[in-house]
Amino acid sequence: MFKRFLISRSGNISILSAVMMVAFVGVAGLASEYGNGLLHRVEDQRAADSAAIAGATVYSETSSTSSMGTAATNAAALNGVSSGSITSSLVSSPTGDGNSAVEVTVSSNAPLFFARLLQPRKSSIAVRATAYAEVMPGRPGCIIALKTTGSGVTASGGTAVSTQNCTIASNQTVTCSGGASLTADYIFYYSAAPSCINMHNTHGGTPTEKQILTADPLGSTSEVTTQIGRLSTVEAITSPTNPATVTGVPSLAFAEANNVAITAALASKGCTGVYLSPVWTVTCPLGGTYQFGTISVSGGATVNFNTSGSASNTYYFTQIATGSGTLNFGPGTYNVPQGIVTTNGSAVTTFGAGTFNIGASSSVSCNSSTTYSICNTGPAMTFAGPSKFVIAGGIYAKGNSTLTLGGNGSTNSYNIGKALDGNSLYMGSGSVVSFGDATGSGDVFQLAGNMNDPNGGTCLKTGAAAYHDVNGYFLTAGGNILGSGIYTVANYVSLGGSNGGNVTCWGTSTGVSGSNVTMVIGGSSLDASGHAFYVGAGYSTVTLTAPTLGSTQNLAVIGPTSSGNSGTAVFTEGATNTSISGAFYIPNGAISLSGAASLGNGSGQCLELIGSQISLSGGSSLGSICQITGASNDNPNLIALVQ
Repeated sequence: MFKRFLISRSGNISILSAVMMVAFVGVAGLASEYGNGLLHRVEDQRAADSAAIAGATVYSETSSTSSMGTAATNAAALNGVSSGSITSSLVSSPTGDGNSAVEVTVSSNAPLFFARLLQPRKSSIAVRATAYAEVMPGRPGCIIALKTTGSGVTASGGTAVSTQNCTIASNQTVTCSGGASLTADYIFYYSAAPSCINMHNTHGGTPTEKQILTADPLGSTSEVTTQIGRLSTVEAITSPTNPATVTGVPSLAFAEANNVAITAALASKGCTGVYLSPVWTVTCPLGGTYQFGTISVSGGATVNFNTSGSASNTYYFTQIATGSGTLNFGPGTYNVPQGIVTTNGSAVTTFGAGTFNIGASSSVSCNSSTTYSICNTGPAMTFAGPSKFVIAGGIYAKGNSTLTLGGNGSTNSYNIGKALDGNSLYMGSGSVVSFGDATGSGDVFQLAGNMNDPNGGTCLKTGAAAYHDVNGYFLTAGGNILGSGIYTVANYVSLGGSNGGNVTCWGTSTGVSGSNVTMVIGGSSLDASGHAFYVGAGYSTVTLTAPTLGSTQNLAVIGPTSSGNSGTAVFTEGATNTSISGAFYIPNGAISLSGAASLGNGSGQCLELIGSQISLSGGSSLGSICQITGASNDNPNLIALVQ
């Protein structure tokens, strides 16, 4: 007797499906793990590149492998790589050209996730990246185009480029057309060989050409990164608050006549007032505190208000307003919540040295409908120095006026807020503004808004200071003498961007002149044409000389360095005699000279020009006779990533 058996295969299929699912997930996981591994390798490669450049830079300066290794390790640490994950050594360059190179290897472990289904005991895979930075002796780059796309270094239309003892380097190519000429001992390129007919070395022969990727020589230096790091501090500068208003105090309206009410008001505060036509003489005891409402002068009177007083005197005035007369104050501390204003073109106001806490006027408009803390519409307003200025609402200098803030002494201090139009300083056509030095301990020169001189015919002098901080833009159309120090500008620098140009200031034809000056440009906003730095209009003389010592040694201009900021640098019509000594560094922005603009003319300055690409056209010219590598021109070597 036969028995029939029914066999169900559904369970087998379920088991098989489960096994296949594990395999499928594991295989799919391999693709995911591969991508994760590539990501780790890219990060490791970036760290290795940075460390190799840092190590090679230090080795080229010190010839010390110990210092080289320390620099490489420190640079890797900035990218999150521990000292146990990096090795560095000095080797022969893989290019085979006989030069030395710093080899850096960064190792890490990329964690496994899905792939552990196939290999449960394996939790990660090893990832490794290696970089070589070659030390090439003899000819550092003084003209460097860093971008690997675009036009590289181009010259056209009769342009003349002359360099000595340095290299023209492009991470794209080098091209010439329209009668342009290049003079350089070395030409480095990366994507394509140079295309120039009129190209010579400094001895009349043919330049040495080499295909190589040129590394940014300044981006990782502490001199640059420290100054760029300060930008966040400058961008946080805000206007100081108005000093408090004192109520219930008498106002003083001086005119060219005796006034019993004035003498009584002065007497109520322990002061005396004597009128001898047309002069009022006010005397207050030394070392006192004196509170009044608005003090004003009109009718051509002259008021000498405690001019022989003491710096220990403290004054509270609701507002100081000069009409058609003269108002002279002695030294002291001045608290003026509604500002210092002149309301007539013939008014003159002077102050002795002191501390000035000045608020913004709520009633007197200087520029259109805008009010300022200091509004000078008269021929002259002078604050002796050394003085401390805390100015809530900016400074306005009307056309053809003269304003001096802290003219004497070196220990002035300037904390200047901005008006509602965004300006900390606004200069009308033909005005003259002078700031004294601010070089004492704790002294500052900081503006919460723009330094705006758009009208031409003006003269502006800024004193020396460790830092000149501008949380806005610096635009000028007149003559400028820049005191020594670092100028950190949050937005952009425009010399002649509106109009204007050279002016006779203090007896000399002046464009823009600054010695021992470094400009640091943040590019938080650019001008209407996308420029971070501009020279044009009638500026036939612009001379900027970088410091030869200190934290910004040999750095003339540091442009926007964030990878997403492509603010450009332009030298155009009118910029016929520009001389910049030091490194001009805008790594992500194009640099262009056009319209017969010149930058150096081989006149003797030391220039290193670094941008994303460099274009010269229209008969422009550029000259340099030395080089700067890193932050020092003592090092004759060029550092380049070669593999």
